[in-house]
This record gives sequence, C-alpha cells and structure tokens, in this order.
Amino acid sequence: MNPFAQEPPSAFYIHVPFCHQKCRYCAFYSVVPSQDSLKRYATCLTQEIRLTHKAYKGPAPLLHSVYLGGGTPSLLPAEDLAQVLGTLRSYFSLAPDCEITLEANPESVSLTKLQAYRDLGVNRLSLGLQSTDDRLLKILGRLHSYEDFLAALAAARQAGFENISADLMFGLPGQNLEDFKASLKQVLALPIQHLSYYSLQLEEGTPLGDYFLQNSSTKKALDLDRQKDSLPSPQPCSRQNFPPLPSEEAERAMYHYLLDTLPQHGFQPYEISNAARPGYESHHNSLYWEARPYFACGPAAASYVGGLRQTRVADFNQWARAITAWDHSGACPPALFADQESIDGPGALAEFFMLGFRMRKGVSLRQCDQLFGPGAWKTYQTALQDLMDQGLIKPRGETFALTRLGLDLANQVFMAFI
Repeated sequence: MNPFAQEPPSAFYIHVPFCHQKCRYCAFYSVVPSQDSLKRYATCLTQEIRLTHKAYKGPAPLLHSVYLGGGTPSLLPAEDLAQVLGTLRSYFSLAPDCEITLEANPESVSLTKLQAYRDLGVNRLSLGLQSTDDRLLKILGRLHSYEDFLAALAAARQAGFENISADLMFGLPGQNLEDFKASLKQVLALPIQHLSYYSLQLEEGTPLGDYFLQNSSTKKALDLDRQKDSLPSPQPCSRQNFPPLPSEEAERAMYHYLLDTLPQHGFQPYEISNAARPGYESHHNSLYWEARPYFACGPAAASYVGGLRQTRVADFNQWARAITAWDHSGACPPALFADQESIDGPGALAEFFMLGFRMRKGVSLRQCDQLFGPGAWKTYQTALQDLMDQGLIKPRGETFALTRLGLDLANQVFMAFI
C-alpha cells in the first residue's frame, strides 16, 4: 500500500511556460509569450486551479508551499499573478507561514514589478544567475550580465525580499577550477540565503547538448514531439566559440571545492544540489525529496495526488484546449495528460529510498517502517549492504546517507532501487 495515497497534498506547483529565449542548455518546455497568450494562460490556469479543487476528493489540504517555476515566471504581469494567487487562495487554504516562491530572471524584473510581487504575498525569490562570468553567460545563452543580476538582487532586497535563492552552474565550456573558485567567492559574498548548484547536463535537442554529443555513441534520434510548439533556441556557436568542456576530474574538483567552501560561509548543504543558511531550506523541494504528494497546474507540470502521478502535456495550445473542454463538460479529458502513472506500495517504497538519498541527512529506516510497515526497509537490505561495501553510503545510527564518493556516483545509488 502507498502510504501517501491518502495524504492530503501540502504543496502546489505552477508551471509558467514562457521565455523570451531558451538558454542553450535548457530542455524544459517554454514558448515565446504574447499579450494574448499571457492572458489566455492566466484564464486557463485559474480554471485549472478551480477544477483541480473540484476534482480532489481526499482530506482537506493545507498548503505550506506554492512554487511558480518555469520557464520564466517573472514574465507574468503583476495583475495576472494577482489573478492566479487570488484564485488559489479562494479554493485552497494556505498556512500562515506558507512559502510562496517565484523564479525570476534578472533581465525580466524591475523594482516596481518586484514590489508588486511582494505585495501579492510572494515571500521567496529564486534568481537565475548561473555564473558571475559574462563570457560564460553568453556561452549559455543567458540574456543578462552579472551586473544585471546584481541590480536585480538589490531591487529584490529593496522590495522587501529576505529569502532569496540563486542558481550557480559549473562544468561549463571553457571553465576551469580557478574560474569557478572566483565565481563562488563572489556569490557567497552576496546577501542571499539559499544556493542551488548544478553541473552542466547535456540534453539532446539543445544547442550545447547537440554540439557536444554529436560524436557520442550514446546520442539518440531527437524526439520531434518534444520540440512541438517550443521556442527556437539560440543558434549554436561555431566550433571556435564553444570552448571544450572541462575534464570529469576538473568538474568533480569544482563540486568538491564547493562542498568544502559552503560551510565556511554559513551555508549547509542539505541536498545533492542545494545549500542554505540555517532555516532557509526550500520547503517545496524538500517535500519532493520526501516523496510526499503535491498539486500541480500548467502545461508540462507534474502532480502527485492520491498515489497518481500525472504529467500535463508540454504543449500550450493543447493544454489550454483541454482545460477549456474540462470546464465545459465537467470531465477531465485524457488529452490534458502526456503521462499518468499509478504509484503502488512497492513503487512508493522505491521512491522513498531513491529520493531520500538525495538529501544529505539520508534515509531513516525508522521512518521507513513507520510509513510502510515494520521491517519494510529489509526489502532493500541486500542493496544497502552492497552500496556500503562499495563505499557509496554509510550508516549514521538508524539512517543511511551518501558518502563523498556516493555524491559523485549518486546515479549509481539511485539505480539500486529501480
């Protein structure tokens, strides 16, 4: 039995599928916005929120987190965001301390817009930075400079945001360890409370992915359906303008340096790719890693309610038509979803271990047995022993957590529970 099937969701994810330009590494779904599409999005999204509430039959939920991700949610006009959040508050109860996060790109915000967002109840801002090196930002296809980021950060502080996260990437073309050390030093001196850090992932169908994977034996044919209705990416740079990727050893050295440096500046890593000052861990993402249920709306958004994971179509027009049809007929059309998966007890147990090992605190065997029944953890007793023998995990009382080697080979750990 899936212990989360009867648990009321405590979070709500909203996907905002708009970008002026897709970054060269990004495979997330987004489209170029127009005034008409922005208005249509706000209208359909408020309908979907209302219909989601009507369709939900479980115990009354209390939301502790609302997360607007993208895409570039900061492209939403304040009046549209007011409509969305107002609808959410009309149909769902939000806890007094509900964390409301909005992702923002530096070039898309102003002091006036940020003040309006803050007045609407947004209390956490996730600012996209990726690098302090303008040369690397151009390679990534970002539309902002480091100075733009600093201006956006100053405006956010002036608007009253006290909980601000930044994103930082490493393993970039033309980047070496000294470059990364300099960038990290600048970032950790900023007035931010949370840092997300990622190694560059090469995705097929993106300029950087196609460029560096074109001679790889693992490259597969592009999924043309994934490209439908997506906005054009920047044209790939010529070969001399895409410097080589750092070696795997250099990329790992960047990650290790980051992990060793963060605590010296008051940041504690609490997940493979996230660190925060005490008390500023992301409530929303922590809920994902605990494998707990959540609502979701918007094209390409995935929800997990009643033991059912549903991924909406990554197609703005198809999503909008499906929402309109649902509103008119009262029946949710299958065309709304690209994928639906029922998570049973064994599946939920596997996810409990896979996602739990992303967290630095590790997986609690006591909590596992409380959720899934006495001795449930023994399903993976052999796998846990094998991972310990390989030096990838280590015991901490009744919990198991990744070692430093396990952090480097985390996918190998996750695969043990599939």
